[in-house]
Amino acid sequence: MVEFCDFAQLRMGWRPNRHLMLPPGFDSPARAHQASRVLREPPEALFRRLKAIIDEEPRIRWLAEDRTGLRLELIQRSRVFRFPDRVSIAIAPRADGSAPAVYSRAMLGVWDFGVNRARVRRWAKALETGRPDPSARIRFPRIRLPRIRSYSSWNILSLTKRPVDEMSSPTPSIVLQAASPPAAEPRNNRAKTT
Repeated sequence: MVEFCDFAQLRMGWRPNRHLMLPPGFDSPARAHQASRVLREPPEALFRRLKAIIDEEPRIRWLAEDRTGLRLELIQRSRVFRFPDRVSIAIAPRADGSAPAVYSRAMLGVWDFGVNRARVRRWAKALETGRPDPSARIRFPRIRLPRIRSYSSWNILSLTKRPVDEMSSPTPSIVLQAASPPAAEPRNNRAKTT
């Protein structure tokens, strides 16, 4: 049985690998990173819409769903290394509509490179506009490698490239070579006496 996150008793740790979005005026000891908007729709409709948005996300595993309490627990794994991020969601009814409370955190490590923040902001934007916001995705800098066509591997010692012809020769050069042995000396180096 999976326990649901209790947003009213939530205490966050020191790690920067989490992001909390709470409705304005929500009574919680945790300090929210972002305030959610109050949307003018019934809590049940907002719950269904948010669940539909999450269903379109990749690598989601549903842990628990409480339709009466309007709460969700799920895990979304990272794209490259498949690190698990746990996400807790609750819909809070308000006088003029309803608002989501979302707590997304990495289960492993200390840093998440902004993945949890981007996820929560992307879902909040999708709830507000009705479509996902592509600018909320994380953008890593592109690494530009030099274009070299005739080289295939790095030479570790000199930090230069070796040509393909050198690599495909019948006796390839050895990168790490031992020092050559000294010249052989005669075994008997005593002078002969006659």
